[in-house]
Amino acid sequence: MTECRIYNTLGNLLATFDTTNMPPVITIGRSSKCTVSLKGVADTTVSREHLVMERMLNKWTITNKSRFGMFKSGVKYVTTELEEGDIIRFTKLFLCYGTTARPAPYDISWTIEGEEAPQRAVLWPGLNSIGASNDNYITVRTPDVSRIHGYINVL
Repeated sequence: MTECRIYNTLGNLLATFDTTNMPPVITIGRSSKCTVSLKGVADTTVSREHLVMERMLNKWTITNKSRFGMFKSGVKYVTTELEEGDIIRFTKLFLCYGTTARPAPYDISWTIEGEEAPQRAVLWPGLNSIGASNDNYITVRTPDVSRIHGYINVL
């Protein structure tokens, strides 16, 4: 029995499911035909069928089916085996695999000149990249922020 949860960058829970009662192939995406449909909670950066989880014996693997990619511990993967505590980032969403996988109790905020409200994002256990590129865990789009501007390692 493995609990899975999907969060956004603010740490809001969007979906939850348990692999025990699921078929051996689980699709995750915006399509209402997906096993785990994110229709209505995900933007168009999430593909109709973004991720596929497959059970092989007693292990699950996850495969990226989108053009945007998926990351585990800051490394881009096409396919990887899932282990308790893994956090998979896909676009600006996070799939937490197992009961120990969850956002860190910390967040980061920043202000953008000309905007009244500060921006905010939760931090995740491990390496969090910050920069202007969408490939970062935290995207900050201002003229003074480079593509990959820095890292915060949450231990």
